[in-house]
Amino acid sequence: MKVGIIGGGNMGLAYARSLVGKNIVENNELFIYESFPERVLFLKNVEIGQVKVELDESIEDLDVLVLAVKPQSFSELSETLK
Repeated sequence: MKVGIIGGGNMGLAYARSLVGKNIVENNELFIYESFPERVLFLKNVEIGQVKVELDESIEDLDVLVLAVKPQSFSELSETLK
């Protein structure tokens, strides 16, 4: 099962750790989409899932997509996901 998490902040990372830690998803089938450069570096050092800097066509292959963004970012994200 391929899982994507949009937003690699505290909540997104908590989801990622839980999904991998409970063996719900394999580490190589988890994708974290994060746009902030400092957070991208942090996530790559944590070594959970594959970190992607931007949304791309890979989201079409996901079985589950988790939105872990702040409420004020949701409107813009929903337009992008259309």
